[in-house]
Amino acid sequence: MLDGTPVKSRDFTLDIGLNFTQNKNEVLSLAPGIPYLQFGGFVNPGIFAYPNQAYGVIYGTHFLRNSSGQLLLSDSGYPQIANGLGPIGNVTPKFIAGMTNTFMYKSFVLSFVLDWKHGGDILNLDNHYLFVYGTPIVTEDRGSSKVFPGIIQSTGKVNTTPVVLNQNYYTNLLAAVDESSVEDGSYIKIRDVSLSYNFGSFLTGKVIKKLTLSLTGTNFILHKNYTGSDPEVSLDGSGNGQGFANFVAPSNSSIIVGIKATL
Repeated sequence: MLDGTPVKSRDFTLDIGLNFTQNKNEVLSLAPGIPYLQFGGFVNPGIFAYPNQAYGVIYGTHFLRNSSGQLLLSDSGYPQIANGLGPIGNVTPKFIAGMTNTFMYKSFVLSFVLDWKHGGDILNLDNHYLFVYGTPIVTEDRGSSKVFPGIIQSTGKVNTTPVVLNQNYYTNLLAAVDESSVEDGSYIKIRDVSLSYNFGSFLTGKVIKKLTLSLTGTNFILHKNYTGSDPEVSLDGSGNGQGFANFVAPSNSSIIVGIKATL
């Protein structure tokens, strides 16, 4: 954390606060006989702690790949579903940062809090279920052709075969693989912004010592990669099972006008 007042004069003052947090972790071991701990989700997919992996790993069904991470495709050029479950993401962000600024000019005060989260995955089960109905934005290209990057499993050759993204692809492949619903949870938000004015002696006297008029706004998203309403929403609220969204109520933004009188 770093706080300071880089500018201070008779009529103008600027206060700035900066913070930065980074968490690199690994689950070393669990109690004997406990192969994993589940924090959120259903039986699968879900948010888990596994030994020798980072805290908050997302486990679920995934596409078949080789040891280099390349997709192993069918002879027709489509991705294939791997057997069993595997890690498909992690909810822990690469870092979290924030900035607080307060500008004071004579009787005016402008302040805002800016939050930045970089990284951290979200399992968006809203899209997972809606792929079948063709309503998420990713399905708007249905009917088009695509050459999936990867290797044809039977031949070991680089894929060059275009395939059609039809209803069968979205229903029986994309909607059947949890990995396809993992999204980047990064965001930049104005957590709080406030503008206030302190009225001078022309409105105050013996009864009212101080009178302040303020306009405040909260929770305005400036940038997000997540296709849902807000990358901070979670099916499990504020518990350990973060990064799991499944038809939760969207967050809201608010604008508040207030007046404060000191008697």
